[in-house]
Amino acid sequence: MKPIQTLEVENTLFHIGKDENGYWGINHKYVEGNVINQAVNGLEGNLSESYLQTVRLCWLSVKRASIQHLYDENNMKAWFDAFERLEDEFDKLCITEAWMRTRFIHLN
Repeated sequence: MKPIQTLEVENTLFHIGKDENGYWGINHKYVEGNVINQAVNGLEGNLSESYLQTVRLCWLSVKRASIQHLYDENNMKAWFDAFERLEDEFDKLCITEAWMRTRFIHLN
């Protein structure tokens, strides 16, 4: 995998890279010196054919923790409403493909 950048969302780091499968966003806890040091599950490794979608998935994976209690309480309508608000919040960040040229991005 060719490393592209480091993405920080709140206090979580992701390594964004590209290989023949697409763009990966891998949680830092799985990376040791630009090498993946253990298996990555779907919740910790975000893969998409699109750079923007990978950044979105990484950002949402961190922000989703703030609404997890709604899911745990089986309040699905409130959880979906809150998740849609998070997606809208991400869209307002106006991230573009040009951000790919930046080595480090910090998003809150």
